[in-house]
Amino acid sequence: MRLFVALQLEDRVKDALIQFIDSVRPHTQEGRFSHRENLHLTLSFIGETGKVAQAKRALHRVQAEPFVISTAGIGRFRRSTGDILWAGVAKNAQLEALAQQVRQTLEQEGFKIINNITWQKTNPPPNLACRCFTHSTETILWARKNDKKSRHFFNYQKMKEMNGGKQMKDVWTGSLTKPSEKKEGKHPTQKPEYLLEKIVLASTEEGQVILDPFCGSGTTGVEAVRFGRKFIGIDICQEYLEISKKRLEKVADGRERF
Repeated sequence: MRLFVALQLEDRVKDALIQFIDSVRPHTQEGRFSHRENLHLTLSFIGETGKVAQAKRALHRVQAEPFVISTAGIGRFRRSTGDILWAGVAKNAQLEALAQQVRQTLEQEGFKIINNITWQKTNPPPNLACRCFTHSTETILWARKNDKKSRHFFNYQKMKEMNGGKQMKDVWTGSLTKPSEKKEGKHPTQKPEYLLEKIVLASTEEGQVILDPFCGSGTTGVEAVRFGRKFIGIDICQEYLEISKKRLEKVADGRERF
């Protein structure tokens, strides 16, 4: 079962979103729109798991005072099978604290989180609404199964070497994806290669298999092959799989210099 933790939206918020959906519907040729009862704000995506009872126990312990959140623009993910429209939420300290509390209680129920890494972008997209702080960070969760037989690998020395001889912290700063990394095609949420380089080198050893079930344009695979790992990538979008294939072929046959 695929689980996620979400907040129910107030009726007036749902009404506003449905009003927007109704205004867009006449301009679309085909597609599916979310039903009113399915509108929500995701706090934490758990993924495929059978630990439903543990998740419920964790959420019963979560407590928070009421707070106000604001929408922060509307965007879309481009896909060959049809674009996905989304409504954003303005940066909110109370919302982030609630999400952190959810992650902590889930961890107490057997969902082991090793690190909560922050990727700080040096050149984030501009804040066109000008009604809140510019969103410039994303979260990387490093997790494993929480049982005695489960082990994870961490290349401490390599990370220290890449950080000028100092321990690497859980805040990584860098730019968005370079245009040169999008030559084979574009993906709306493509991550820069330096980001996946760190993840691959930190958590895997040469010759190991890396699985990315939502591989998009294949950046994880590019770094896996580049550093001698084996790679399995899965995506429902044929367009993005073709981009991944082209990028991987260039790395595998040495046409891409690195």
